[in-house]
Amino acid sequence: MSNIENKLSRIDLNLLVSLSVLLQEKNVSKAAQRLYLSQSAMSRTLQRLREVFDDPLFHRSARGIVPTAKAIELGDKLPNLLAQLDDILTHSAFDPINCDSAFTISVPTLMSHALILPFMMELNLQAPNICISEYSAKISPEKSLLTGALDFAIHINKPNSDDFNSTLIGKITPTIYARNNHPVTRFQKDKLTKCLNYGFAELILEDEIESNVEHPIKALFTRKSLKRKVIIRSSQLSILIQMLLTKDLLLTATCLLGKSKDINKILTPVYQFKNDSVNLYLISHRRTDNSAAHQWIKQLLLTSFNTL
Repeated sequence: MSNIENKLSRIDLNLLVSLSVLLQEKNVSKAAQRLYLSQSAMSRTLQRLREVFDDPLFHRSARGIVPTAKAIELGDKLPNLLAQLDDILTHSAFDPINCDSAFTISVPTLMSHALILPFMMELNLQAPNICISEYSAKISPEKSLLTGALDFAIHINKPNSDDFNSTLIGKITPTIYARNNHPVTRFQKDKLTKCLNYGFAELILEDEIESNVEHPIKALFTRKSLKRKVIIRSSQLSILIQMLLTKDLLLTATCLLGKSKDINKILTPVYQFKNDSVNLYLISHRRTDNSAAHQWIKQLLLTSFNTL
């Protein structure tokens, strides 16, 4: 415990309220009435104040009590101090237009354009001073949510712990993409078999190396007993797309990648695993449950995702 915390731990904050009333009334009896205390209780409170501040604070006079120089000095500081305490203890209404806080969210890179761009555009209209930092999705975001490194995470798996909130956003379907003039686009039948004859590019997820969790795309192919050859892996989507544009490679992502107008100009979906759709969740830690700002951001996120 720090020195200041050690000092404050021995002080009853109610004493500051009593001192404020005494300074306003300059009369022990009237101060007792305002605080619903007996005369003797008010006298004991004044004695405790004198001990805390090592000063008489007030001298008796024919008209009541007269504050000392120390009491006047304290009186100048009390209004701001009590107002700050009230602000801490009172759940004030959240005003997005005046909020200048910063928030963090992790989003799967292959879904970022479709999910986050509409949200950020609406956020900029309603709360132009809020800063959003978007990070690549983690294999397991729980630790970052717990420590506060992340405020929100978009993920396909719900945490097992009750310490987290998980809200279903919608379902996503794994989809194989190719450049618009890729040879596989000419086939009408048995497209999956034809796709497996080509090499694949794959996105590396953040903290994948340290995690024991299997990459979800790899897990999909393993579960279906399908063999594919991964030619290049990168954490940069731009590199993978450039490889797809120059080589006969394929990329397995989600149906959300195709919602990007920029991506649609250069890539086309060639096969969907329609029976393997998975849930997508917005996850937060319960430490933010009583934060009006976090709850407002969460609602705006969910509203922006309602087209899924």
